[in-house]
Amino acid sequence: MRLIKNICIGRKVGFVLVAIIAGLSVFLAATPAPGAKVYELKMVSFLPPNNAYMVGAKSFVDKVNTQMAGKLKIVWRGGPEVIKAFDQPRAVETGGVDGALTVEGYYTNLVPVAFLKVARGMTPWEARESGFYDLFNQQHQKAGLYYLGDFTGFSPFYFYLRKKIDHLSDFKGLLIRTGGIQRPFTERLGAQPQDIPLGDVYTALQRGVVDGASAGVASFGVQWIEQAPYLIDPGYYGESQPGAILIGLKRWNSLPPDIQQQIIKITEENEPVAYESVKEQHDKALDEVNAKGAKWIKLSPEEEHQYVQMSREAIFDFIGKQPGVTPELLDRFRAVMPGMK
Repeated sequence: MRLIKNICIGRKVGFVLVAIIAGLSVFLAATPAPGAKVYELKMVSFLPPNNAYMVGAKSFVDKVNTQMAGKLKIVWRGGPEVIKAFDQPRAVETGGVDGALTVEGYYTNLVPVAFLKVARGMTPWEARESGFYDLFNQQHQKAGLYYLGDFTGFSPFYFYLRKKIDHLSDFKGLLIRTGGIQRPFTERLGAQPQDIPLGDVYTALQRGVVDGASAGVASFGVQWIEQAPYLIDPGYYGESQPGAILIGLKRWNSLPPDIQQQIIKITEENEPVAYESVKEQHDKALDEVNAKGAKWIKLSPEEEHQYVQMSREAIFDFIGKQPGVTPELLDRFRAVMPGMK
């Protein structure tokens, strides 16, 4: 009996030792060796870090800093108060900062095809599968930038109108406040884009200075609906809202391959999370807009299809006029975008 008891005690001790050794192995594997180099990426953003639009960017930064602790750290230095928003992409390209959480419309001077992102008609993960991401990143690398991926999600632009229209032809001659990325589509519809600061749009709608304006519901829509209650259904550019994670190409190439691959993996994992987070914001704002009395204009199936295709073709037409953009390059993009071949 004593022999059996001793054997049992010995086995228990053995199991405990095995558990301790296994746990220690996991701890040591997760703990960087003394003196191991920790890489650092200093980044800025086009909006302040606490802005609601940056929720997907924040989750990306948090994931990198948590999962890559002891290997790499992102230092989010701040927003446009650190480097002006329009200057951030150039600062990334020249090495003034390692990376930026920005929007494609801010660096078309560096990457003329950047606007194509909003017209791709795909989620971020679909864009990776189709080949769009690789081709898009190639164009960024030619400009000294590495395009990691998206940090935004589903949040379409809508046209807010003071008066009801029945057909797309009714857009002709309307004065519409638009932003840069919305301008080509507005012109294609026959309307006249108006440059008005966002903070002045509500008053312009109230006084009839413009007939309408375009934006997402989660930004200014909840306010504008009071003066422009008619919205076109569907929205446009919904699957691909502006939002790019950029790293300077020289800085990117200076990172070890295993570090690069882990950052890419985290970016891919974060994209669906960011997409859904932004969609939740959109849906919540949509409920507020509807509660305030939104009046939706439903187009016929034929005009709806025409409307969506016009929004995408307008971007292609605009980009096709930019220096260095060839028809062959645009055809390559069409080949990896659904409904554009």
